[in-house]
Amino acid sequence: MAANTARTSKLFLESLQTEEVKDALQHLSRLIDQLENKKDPDPIELKLLESIYHFLEKFQILQGNLKSYSRDFKDTAKNKLSDLYDENSGDKISLSE
Repeated sequence: MAANTARTSKLFLESLQTEEVKDALQHLSRLIDQLENKKDPDPIELKLLESIYHFLEKFQILQGNLKSYSRDFKDTAKNKLSDLYDENSGDKISLSE
C-alpha cells in the first residue's frame, strides 16, 4: 500500500513539470503582477490576490512534503532490502566446510 502512495506521489510531482502546468502557473504569476500593480483595487481583487498567495504557499508546502515522502519511502525501502539481505547472508551454508 505504501509503495502505491509513494509511486502516486512521485507521478503527481512529475505531472507538475508538464508544459500545461507550467503555463497555468505562468498565467497565475501574470495575474498576480496585474493585481499587485492595479491602482485602487476592488475588495474582491484584494481577496483574490490573498487567495492566490495562500494557494501558492500551500502548493509549495505540498510539493516539499511529497518530495520528502517519496524520498523517505525510497530510503525506507532500501533499508528494508538491505536488512533483509543482511539477515539472509547469515543463513548461507558454506560448501567448503
